[in-house]
Amino acid sequence: MVGTQEWRTHRCAARATSGRRRTVLFGLVLVAVVLSGCAVTPPGTRATTPASEPDDYSWKAQSDAAWERVLDVDADAERPDVAMERFVGNEEWATTVVACLSEEGFDAEAKPDGGIFYDYGSQRAAYAMALYVCTTKYPVDPRYLQPLTDEQLAELYAYSSQTLKPCLEAQGLVVPDLPSLQVYLDAHGGVEAWNPYADPTHAIDSSEKWDEISANCPPYPPGLYG
Repeated sequence: MVGTQEWRTHRCAARATSGRRRTVLFGLVLVAVVLSGCAVTPPGTRATTPASEPDDYSWKAQSDAAWERVLDVDADAERPDVAMERFVGNEEWATTVVACLSEEGFDAEAKPDGGIFYDYGSQRAAYAMALYVCTTKYPVDPRYLQPLTDEQLAELYAYSSQTLKPCLEAQGLVVPDLPSLQVYLDAHGGVEAWNPYADPTHAIDSSEKWDEISANCPPYPPGLYG
């Protein structure tokens, strides 16, 4: 469907496409899985201390990145002054931005995986501007932007082995075995990182299937980010 987009959250490194896209984050690399469109995600690792000032670099970096997406759509757009309201955590990012988008006149839906579904129709430029306003007002807390520590990765490894992998298999996915902890740590964030969703049978073949799986099998344990 032209103009329909999904914005997904987890931890990753972006690949730009047009149309509709789902973004799923594994470690430090943002992996975009294209369904037939375009998407962006808020970052999602962890830092030791949150920033608190509106002129903090992390706030500025997020605002600047959102503005670049506006310019991709409308190179002549004039950047408005938008003040930061507050930092938000990963768990509240989608609902907060959806509420803000509603105030800007756009309908959007917070999805189970922490991302956003929207349909901008013929208003792509206006939507990009609204998203710039909302993500500038409510940037992700910089503590979620930092790499996970080895202790956090060990916690994630245990969760993946004991909870996530069995849950995904119960949902019908073919999940690769985890490597040793040391191999897992060494590969995390790289192209060889363990990917629980690298199902050779392509069982996740629709947005609806992904929503079901992400709702039933959260990719991260509660409290991973503190």
